[in-house]
Amino acid sequence: MKFSYSWLSDYVKSMPEPKKLAELFTLRAYQVESIEKKGSDTVFDIELLPNRFADLAGHIGIAHEIHAIYGSKFLFPKPDARRSKTPIKEYVRAAVENGTAWRYTLSYVEGVSVKPSPKKIQERFAVCGLRPINSLVDATNYFMLDTGNPAHAFDYDKIEGKTISVRRARPSETMETIDGAVINLMKNDVVIADARGPIALAGIKGGKRAEITKDTKRALIELGVFDPARVRETARRVGFTTDASMRFSHLLPARVLGSTVELLIGYIQNFAGGIAAKDSVDIHKPFPKIIPILLDVPYASHLLGAVLSEKEILTILKRMGCSTVKGKARTLMVAPPPWREDLKSSEDLIEDIGRIYGIERIEARPPRAPMISSGHDELHIFSDQLRGYMKELGYAEAINYALVSEDDLASIGEARSTLKLANPLSKEYAVFRTSMFPGLLKNIKIGTLYEHSPRLFEVGRVFRPARNTPEEHMMLACILSGTKKSGGLYYEAKGTLEALVEECGLDDIWFREVDPKASVWPFTLLGTMHPHRSAQVEIGTKRVGYLFEVHPDFRAREPVVFFELSIPNILGDISQKREFRAIPRFPAMVRDLSVLVHKDERADSVIDVIENSGGQLLADVDLFDYYEGSGFGEDRKSLAFHLVFQSSERTLKDKEVLDRIVVIKRALGERGWEVRE
Repeated sequence: MKFSYSWLSDYVKSMPEPKKLAELFTLRAYQVESIEKKGSDTVFDIELLPNRFADLAGHIGIAHEIHAIYGSKFLFPKPDARRSKTPIKEYVRAAVENGTAWRYTLSYVEGVSVKPSPKKIQERFAVCGLRPINSLVDATNYFMLDTGNPAHAFDYDKIEGKTISVRRARPSETMETIDGAVINLMKNDVVIADARGPIALAGIKGGKRAEITKDTKRALIELGVFDPARVRETARRVGFTTDASMRFSHLLPARVLGSTVELLIGYIQNFAGGIAAKDSVDIHKPFPKIIPILLDVPYASHLLGAVLSEKEILTILKRMGCSTVKGKARTLMVAPPPWREDLKSSEDLIEDIGRIYGIERIEARPPRAPMISSGHDELHIFSDQLRGYMKELGYAEAINYALVSEDDLASIGEARSTLKLANPLSKEYAVFRTSMFPGLLKNIKIGTLYEHSPRLFEVGRVFRPARNTPEEHMMLACILSGTKKSGGLYYEAKGTLEALVEECGLDDIWFREVDPKASVWPFTLLGTMHPHRSAQVEIGTKRVGYLFEVHPDFRAREPVVFFELSIPNILGDISQKREFRAIPRFPAMVRDLSVLVHKDERADSVIDVIENSGGQLLADVDLFDYYEGSGFGEDRKSLAFHLVFQSSERTLKDKEVLDRIVVIKRALGERGWEVRE
């Protein structure tokens, strides 16, 4: 927001030069974004924080803040309104519908002369980025730039029925704004209306029907504080962001509004002449009593990390506008000024005391509290280790929101059991994910547009309802896509899983057939799984996750494989002790075996038979080739295995290995499988 240096100088005696003021204001108050020289004046662009918009959105507020920081004398403008002996009820009646405005005032001024504003006023408007219109409208805008409170003027002779009401819009009402736009009003819009209908959109824009023109002689001057939520909502809907709506979107201090009415009338009379009615309409509910805040002086010094005397604190509080009464045992009872509704606790006061005293003046010292280690979070450490393992395996990390849309979960059959936000900001982020599958599937679909065979993983939490409190599960999920022949990608993912588990120091991994009647971790995703390429992943006898090729109806253009593991379940099986085996002294003998099985047969079943019949000399079995196609029939596939034979005591002889191969072939044949020579 822009502020004029010369304008601020009207209210603060002995102002520092602009550059120094900007530097100190940035240190002690709020960020000065830029300083710009305009003619004989200097413009500050200051970034105001939301909690101080109420009292700093005008030059008087900024000047008072400079006074608090520097201690320079503050010169508040003196109202000089001229009033007649006729009460305002002789001119207008007003009513405010409940919940539309916190305070609403109306003043009547007659005998005004609408003309161009003085040159000095026009120059100040130009500096602040405002366009001068005419003396009467400029007086209300000048008041807004001065105090931060927007005001609006209506042509009194255009008011139907001489009544003003602040109310919600009625069905089918419309209003033409002063710039000619026609707005279709909605029931939540707050309007200023006369007996005929709306003449202004409260806090946003005036209407054409009662606008000020060069022929205006009598005017109604509005000054109010409207519901900020309604102003913000309506301004966004109709697309009007005005200086007034920007201010009304923050809760302005309604308590001090009455004291500024005389100042507003004085500006109008100085700019456009005229005389006001004896009094003004002022509608508001009783304001709550300002409750003093107990401030402990030693506690303030302790919290700030600087020793401030009681006298220093009293001086700062007085410059802030607070009233103070000394209490017992170095305490103060502090009543915040009526325009500082953000001061609610002793910590709020201490923060402002430190800011005005100067944070840069407080010496940096190391903390004196005992440094106690928080201990080790094994789950966090292990999750980081898994991230490292996955990156070593060539996967890129993805990070998705834990919130997804209901449609995302419904598309994979997961909408039946979800945790929903009571007030979501967007329907795209309305429910908690039960699996990381929807997010990673979106990622991989986008990834295939830019990269061949993308490989992604994610470490994060999934959520599911429970009887008392919702459950959170820390999971590792991976997704991969590519142009490999059917089934090849699935076995690559199995290899990734085996390598990952081995890296964790485990080797007892099993891939069990998914039971279509049982739920899969954590909910059923059966509808998204390929009917012949899916498995529950187990370590020992504990289920830790699942692996599946995505059903063609859900995947991208190329095959997609996904797996998801419970990190705590894996961590629970990891022992801190590692077993180390001596490097074998005797060579191994490797034999290859190819088996023809039914296309629905799982490789695990074949491996189980080989391992159970191979005896103690069989050290390892690895699947190295998978083929499904012409030459074997439509219902058969070929699985090829490396069989590793080894003894820790001697070099094996060919006959010993051949004998075991014969036993293995016999066992495979008993299952109806054909062993290819």
